[in-house]
Amino acid sequence: MTSPEIRRIAFLRTGGKQSSGYLIAPRLVLTAAHCVGGAGEVVQVRALRPGREGGLRASRSVEFRVIALSTGAGAHETDGFALLSTDRDDPFGLRALEPVRWGRLAGTDSLRAEAFGFPELADEQRGNLEHAVGKVIPCSGAVAGPEQPGWRLAFQVESGTPAVGVEAGALWRGASGAALLGEGHLLGVLTEWHPIVSGRLRALPVELLRDQKTFLQRMAEYGVAPVVFEPMWAGWQVLEPAYTPLPESWSAADLLLARHQVVEFAGREAELHRLMEWCLAPGRSKVSVMLMTGDGAVGKTRLARELCKRVAARGWLCGMLCPLAEDLSSLIEVDEDRLIVVDDADVQVGQLDVLLRRRSGHGRLRLLAIARHADQWWTTFHRRYDELIEERPLDVAPMDTATREAVYAHAHAAFLHKQREAGAAPEAADFGRVTSPEAPADLADPDFSSCLFILILALIDIRQTLEPAWSGASGPGGAGTRRQALYEQALDLEREDWIKHAELAGLTADPVLLDRVVAVASLAFAGGDTDGHMESEAARCLRMVPDLADATELTRRRYVRLFQERIHGQGALRPLRPIRLAEHLAEQVIRDFPETVAELLDLPRDAHGSPEDAARQALSTLQLLNAVVFGNGVARSCDEVLHDALHEALRLHAPKLVALVGKVLEDRDNSTGRSLATALEGAFAWLPDGRIAAQAADELEEACPDALLSMARVLHTRAVDYYSQEPHTAQARSKLGTAHRRLARVLADAGFRRSAHHHAWQAVKHHSALVRTDGSYEHLLDKAHALSSLSVRAYDIGHFSESLDAAREAVQIYEELLRSHPDRRHHVHLSFALCNLSQSLAHLGRWREALQNATDALDLVTADLPTESTGPPVPAAEIAEAEAFARRSLARRQPQGGQIAEAIASAAHACRLYGQLRETQNGRTWDGDFAQALVVLGRRYTDNREWDKSIETLSQALSIYRELEHEYQEAERTRHADALRDLAEAHLGKAREHGPDESSSLDAALHRAQEALAQHDLMAQEDKYARRESRARTMRVLAEAELCRGRAEQARDHARDALAILQYVPDRAWRGRVNEARLRCVYGDALAELGDAVTAAGEYQLARDLYQVLDAEEPDRVDLELRRVGLRSRSTAERDSGRF
Repeated sequence: MTSPEIRRIAFLRTGGKQSSGYLIAPRLVLTAAHCVGGAGEVVQVRALRPGREGGLRASRSVEFRVIALSTGAGAHETDGFALLSTDRDDPFGLRALEPVRWGRLAGTDSLRAEAFGFPELADEQRGNLEHAVGKVIPCSGAVAGPEQPGWRLAFQVESGTPAVGVEAGALWRGASGAALLGEGHLLGVLTEWHPIVSGRLRALPVELLRDQKTFLQRMAEYGVAPVVFEPMWAGWQVLEPAYTPLPESWSAADLLLARHQVVEFAGREAELHRLMEWCLAPGRSKVSVMLMTGDGAVGKTRLARELCKRVAARGWLCGMLCPLAEDLSSLIEVDEDRLIVVDDADVQVGQLDVLLRRRSGHGRLRLLAIARHADQWWTTFHRRYDELIEERPLDVAPMDTATREAVYAHAHAAFLHKQREAGAAPEAADFGRVTSPEAPADLADPDFSSCLFILILALIDIRQTLEPAWSGASGPGGAGTRRQALYEQALDLEREDWIKHAELAGLTADPVLLDRVVAVASLAFAGGDTDGHMESEAARCLRMVPDLADATELTRRRYVRLFQERIHGQGALRPLRPIRLAEHLAEQVIRDFPETVAELLDLPRDAHGSPEDAARQALSTLQLLNAVVFGNGVARSCDEVLHDALHEALRLHAPKLVALVGKVLEDRDNSTGRSLATALEGAFAWLPDGRIAAQAADELEEACPDALLSMARVLHTRAVDYYSQEPHTAQARSKLGTAHRRLARVLADAGFRRSAHHHAWQAVKHHSALVRTDGSYEHLLDKAHALSSLSVRAYDIGHFSESLDAAREAVQIYEELLRSHPDRRHHVHLSFALCNLSQSLAHLGRWREALQNATDALDLVTADLPTESTGPPVPAAEIAEAEAFARRSLARRQPQGGQIAEAIASAAHACRLYGQLRETQNGRTWDGDFAQALVVLGRRYTDNREWDKSIETLSQALSIYRELEHEYQEAERTRHADALRDLAEAHLGKAREHGPDESSSLDAALHRAQEALAQHDLMAQEDKYARRESRARTMRVLAEAELCRGRAEQARDHARDALAILQYVPDRAWRGRVNEARLRCVYGDALAELGDAVTAAGEYQLARDLYQVLDAEEPDRVDLELRRVGLRSRSTAERDSGRF
């Protein structure tokens, strides 16, 4: 609460009682109803006025009358609000005060608050003002039943809390009706003077006035603005409100900032209308994301803040997300409608991701992402959250000439008013020279497409009018283009403030030195656990200022403190704002000292510093540098010095930076790591030197976490390009083949399966060529890895024969290498290859071979595993992963040999192993593998008719897939669809077994099968093609469920459509033909139900013929397949004359 607001505190006396109140308008006092009598009662009111020597004194009494009483709160209506007015016009001189801001408590965390009142015994029974500081505790006033008096706010006093007891409680008598304020908003009035808990007072929330129409109408009659109850919560440190007051000691740069709204918002009504409709229009989805783009300083942030202001007036929680916020849980969990603006979203993509992945609450959520361009970062983000994203981004165009003139006029008037008000103009200023401004003739020029430049021009024009001798652009950077001149003139005004306060602090006031200090502070970040540690780190950072390299630590600390006072913000090092000024200043300093960039990115500087702090430092540097070097969207900066400085810094430190990202992303919710990965991706994508990217790619694990996939794609793609252009020596070709293989893995994890298959094939081609000329151990091992990769990539896109051939050849090479090098690592490699071979064999119907290979794979990493390795040690996690993979593979194969109980045990063991790996993390997530193991276990429970266990296990897998799909999108969508289908089959089996009593299970089967089809509809086109058989199988399950429900027409349609799909799948394997036979049975059943017996008999005959062929290929398998889903055996079907 700022000091002028104390003038609102009122001292009331009536009928021998004293109490407190709050002046919500010059002639209106709000208090508690029990403090006064009925309507018309006279109350003597005094307020605080400036006194002698800067103190405060009470004014003379003014007669007020009670003009309105609100109805009480609760069943007994024990209390309410009272409104007092006077006939005198502004008796206490309050006209200059801003309108009251009304608040309501939101969230479940305590909110810092304060109360101002006049208790009788506060100070020797003189009735002096008491300022109590404490916190408001949410939910503590909840009503337990209809006999309770009505809900209250609980205000826990933490400043000078009196002792418990009646006498001590009497110290608060007279404070009733006092204003309770939090974050500058009026939350309520105190209603009970006695503490119900030690130091706790009760207050009546002003939100109760929401439904008091008569009361609110009387307030409006006396000039009170329409009341909006803004949600107030304890998380304001992570969400900055739309506008904040201008600091008392402001500088020129502060006047330019949108957050202070010194200049009235003008124009952009069409854009605002669209944004308001996006936020508030009924029928929209609960969660929605919109991208707003536009050139730098065109006015995007100003538009977003005005949107926050207007939406907050509708009761929403609105604000700008703090870029330094780490813990977003309070914002995620608060149960309110929320509008969250993420500025510079291209470098804060980690925060966007956390907000969406962990979203909760019942309220609506709108995320407005602001960036200059929709580059690769947005393409990646859009793929991940496509169902939540507004399809049409809002591109903010430059303002038209009329709006520019209006903005200039508003800015000129506002800046002049602030200069006069604060006496901030120079001594030579002549305010008499200032007349009503005429818009400059060149406002239509492209230079003034930026709102910031218009504001700077107004500020400069005022200064030049007040002081004609002032020319500006006298700073160290000089002036070049018109834009550069405007930047320099704005900085010149800011330098005056820096120089003035540096001299007052006894520091060297050289403008060149001060520029360099501010530039480094804008590029760096000082982390630490305490304020002292952060200041030490900030002082260490300032050693990168050439002029301060040899200065004492105390001197550097004094510069840190100077700019903490002069540049308002968060953190020990304060970046200059507006950001465009910081970018311009950084350009000048880096041009003079290009080595500074390499120093900034040489991380970590402190062996005891945390990886999180180092990542924030790198992010701060790259955020500014990417904008400076590549802000114009071209691959080569117009300034060679800046471009080469970044190039050299990445040449020296790129591998360390990539490793740093991997380290911090061991915590999957680390937003800094995700944002840094995006910033590095941008730098690597633009820099022409592929060698840097190729070297950095070596720091990545082959199994990248989701947050690194996009950056990994860029690095491995650049590595492939780089090695492709190198002379084809054996070493370069080997690296090229490895780069292709790694890129194939990354592309597959990102959902680009066809491209992944292409690069996997390229890897095999290059390594095979090397083996033909040099069959060394290294080349053979590389070829085996490439073949194993190709086997998986071919299977992903439905090339099963190719997958089988690649897997078999990989196994042959691994077996040869194991014989010549019998160490543990080759056991692991061969085990994985045998599992891949088993999968390909099983799909082609060769289940005996598949079972044997899966059994051998498990033996290799368990019974046959050497106790010691002759080669490099193999981490225990790799052995555990290989065993879990082999047991999962074996669990898939065992039912085909009738070993269902053994399959359940194998799958359960795999789940336990993956569960243990999930707890260790080791830099990657095992959620996908764990979910696959759960699906296999659920299927085995289905085989064994343990429906409840199957449903529980598959439901657990689905909960993981829902989370994974927000991270890996298409990469996990195919497995997600299969898990939904398997769950539908489990529900269907339960419904069939229990009959009509299990209608809920049948409903669940229908619902899950429909969800699975929806997942197929969302798949990428290449996945839709590769997963045609899976879709047909899902449609068969849906048809069976519809048939059980008695909806034969729907069952017929689904079965017919599924059969039509299978017609276009050539060379189907044994397993696929089994599905077709079952589909024809279901289709025949549906036709029979509809009375088409002839066609039904034809379908049964086709099914019988197909089963006979299948039985000849794999004896006894048909009976097993039929028993799995509860159908009759083939022999029974034949006895029933073709009716299954």
